[in-house]
Amino acid sequence: MKGLFQNVIIFISTAALMPLIWNPIWASEKKKDKVDVGKTIYEEHCRVCHGEMGNGMTIVARVLAPPPKNFTNPNVIANLKRSQMIYSVTNGRPGTAMRPWVTNLTSKEIEAVVDYIRGTFMRMGSAPGSSDKLINPGYPSIPAGP
Repeated sequence: MKGLFQNVIIFISTAALMPLIWNPIWASEKKKDKVDVGKTIYEEHCRVCHGEMGNGMTIVARVLAPPPKNFTNPNVIANLKRSQMIYSVTNGRPGTAMRPWVTNLTSKEIEAVVDYIRGTFMRMGSAPGSSDKLINPGYPSIPAGP
């Protein structure tokens, strides 16, 4: 009887504490909050260069050399890793207009904006304004043949 009573107490305690440990609604709210943070940061700081659709087609892009990254480009989608993006947002990209954001954004905010970009613009074939043209992805170019 004592073993049964202990098991019942453990079960009730676990059931009572489970919502505090894991709650799928809270988890989805946290994910939604992260997306909202990423979207806000993108709209406030990134959209001016990378564009409303993430394709780098902005008035600003016409005067930047090299132009901003086109996140909808299939070559970029296939080759640009999350870790590279986090590094670029954190430290900037020398020789480009991409400045370092390490002093303006926390690491969590940088991750949020990178995840927003990847989830919104970098899904193969699903992003509006995607292009099959290679628009300066930031990788070495192959010289044209004769």
